Amino acid sequence: MSITNVASQIKVVKKSGNSESFSIIKLRNSIVKALSDFNLVQYVDEIIDEILEEIKDKDVVSSKHISDLVEKAFMSKTISDPNFEKAARKYALARIYNDVYGKGKWEGIDEIDWRFTFSAIKVLESRYLLKDPKTLRYLETPRMLFRRVANYIASREDDELKEVFAEKFYNLMVSQKFMPNSPTLMNAGTKLGILSACFVLPIRDALVTPEGDGIMDSLKASAIIHQQGGGTGYSFSELRPEGDVVASTAGVASGPVSFMKMYDAATDVIKQGGRRRGANMGVLHVWHPDIIKFIRSKSGELKDIYLQNFNISVGVYDRFMKAMEEGGLWQLINPRLTSLLPANNDSRFYAIVWARYYMDEEWVQEYILNELEKAGGSISLDKSLIITFDEAVEIAKRENAIVNIVSAVELFNEIVRCAWDSGDPGLLFIDTINRRHPVWYLGKINATNPC
Repeated sequence: MSITNVASQIKVVKKSGNSESFSIIKLRNSIVKALSDFNLVQYVDEIIDEILEEIKDKDVVSSKHISDLVEKAFMSKTISDPNFEKAARKYALARIYNDVYGKGKWEGIDEIDWRFTFSAIKVLESRYLLKDPKTLRYLETPRMLFRRVANYIASREDDELKEVFAEKFYNLMVSQKFMPNSPTLMNAGTKLGILSACFVLPIRDALVTPEGDGIMDSLKASAIIHQQGGGTGYSFSELRPEGDVVASTAGVASGPVSFMKMYDAATDVIKQGGRRRGANMGVLHVWHPDIIKFIRSKSGELKDIYLQNFNISVGVYDRFMKAMEEGGLWQLINPRLTSLLPANNDSRFYAIVWARYYMDEEWVQEYILNELEKAGGSISLDKSLIITFDEAVEIAKRENAIVNIVSAVELFNEIVRCAWDSGDPGLLFIDTINRRHPVWYLGKINATNPC
């Protein structure tokens, strides 16, 4: 039996869910329409043969799969004739137009839509063009997408300026001089309100908190952010180390890395239904007792197994880098034991977590003196805007919070070895970031998002 006869036995499932027998005539007509404007019609039979070869052993194929094969055949020939890219572009846009306007109810490709390459159109198709949730048919063309975004962004302007700014923003996008981030393209003008792509979420040393910033609170928030196309960063440094006491249950803590695995699993589940995979940045500061386990969490036997939705970085301080350069020792500190208010079990008062700057910095000395003068000569650290790293270490010594002392060189070498092995961890220079923090008086920066 010839390939042509075999193909006639294949059922094609359309977007509507209906099925029909495969038709070479329909396939030929759609290919000819795409090729005719570019003097490529002589390749029709060759392309059809390629597609038939791909589907000959199948009983059922989707109409989308056939369309993808046509586009693949076009693009594979762009080396011999660049006009095939234009044919692929026209074919892809025609599919979108058939969904939006209906077959036979549109004439020609819009000039705005034609500005985008085939690759760009495929990205718009896969992530950004709105679809009917039931039929998965496209509800907008690329031009409509950019008009939707422009109108929504301009909707906050005064009435007399809305149209002016919408047009300006629209022209910037379609001229490809400026393109907003993914959540804006995805969510503008829809019931999903997130336009930002980058978030850093707090993770307190508690499962849930009244303020909504506990471990499970932030997990819930990150799931919503990932669903809507955003990425998230976290510092897990407030969490008590593995094996530490949990007073409320008389049990022991499982440590930051175990909770990172939970966040990673949630990200993996969310990305199955999202338009792009979620991305996380996990940070653990270099003074944390679980830092070695964190450094090794994506390397060696664990490489390509755990935390595949995470980039990880060690939060390092100038004091650590100096100890490493001098071949000195480094103290690992249990953050829970550095609490400025031990009775209330609130990790927002863990001194080592919020420690920044050093006593030998002149401006820090001046600020602390001014703060003391305004407070009448004495101020408790939990009320002070700055807790220096020096003060936090002294608190750790006093409260027996130093649980281990390691070689700074060996710790740094372990970071380098694992980064060489797997690409993780990176380094996040906490002191440098906070010295350049323009609104430092709002608090310390302890983490960053994946970007």
